Amino acid sequence: MMKRLLALILSFILLSSTLAFAVDTSESCYDETSNQIIEELIQSRTVDGISKNNFKIISLAGEDRESEKAVQIIKYDNGVFTTTTIIPFKVLQDGSLVNSFKYVQGQSRYIGQTTIPFVDVSVTVNVYFGYEIHPYYYTKFYRHAGIEAYWSKINQNTSVNVTLLNVVYETTGDLYEYPTCVNPSLNPSVAFLESDFYTFSEIKQNYPTMGYVYIDGNNTMPYNRMVCCTNAITHGGYVVIEITNNGIVYDWAFTVYNKYIYPY
Repeated sequence: MMKRLLALILSFILLSSTLAFAVDTSESCYDETSNQIIEELIQSRTVDGISKNNFKIISLAGEDRESEKAVQIIKYDNGVFTTTTIIPFKVLQDGSLVNSFKYVQGQSRYIGQTTIPFVDVSVTVNVYFGYEIHPYYYTKFYRHAGIEAYWSKINQNTSVNVTLLNVVYETTGDLYEYPTCVNPSLNPSVAFLESDFYTFSEIKQNYPTMGYVYIDGNNTMPYNRMVCCTNAITHGGYVVIEITNNGIVYDWAFTVYNKYIYPY
């Protein structure tokens, strides 16, 4: 299974430069159906803090990179960034899942007097990491922290059978000693420790309980260590999500940070 996940991560890294990571959060930048997906997620209250003004829509690596998307929120609190990524799904009549952003293409929300929901189920992943910038060299450093994941039923009339939730959060980069690496009077190179350092966090839960938050906080990097993403191809923080519903396996990947993608 890990080979499948690693292959998906690699394919995503190689193609990430072509994916859209737009930050424009005004309603006008999305079509009516995309706005409706956001509205359904807001009304469901499955994620605290989501509003019409603080999200972005990102592309996912998966079977259909053109139309499979997720909603993402980035928060900062007390030195730690949290990237919350919500993948919405529509459950089809045969019980299979389809990404809501893909489902809405060419769909009408109304059939007669009936309103058709676009979101039946969602999967939410919270990724935690530290982030520092050298004040003069502008070198960016990251500290891998933990992950949380859970699935939610937005439409209570929907029948689903989620038998596996597997989330992998990987970080690769050159390892540095902190806080020396961001000391304004020093070149960051004096804090260099190791090339291509690698660490990961993973949640793997069979028959996950709806709404229960699963956590891996055991693989947080020490406070005195951070990584720098110097290699545009292999370095970065990447997440792969796999779920099994009604015996069908679905998986996606997305970038949290790399040489060109960072919190601000």
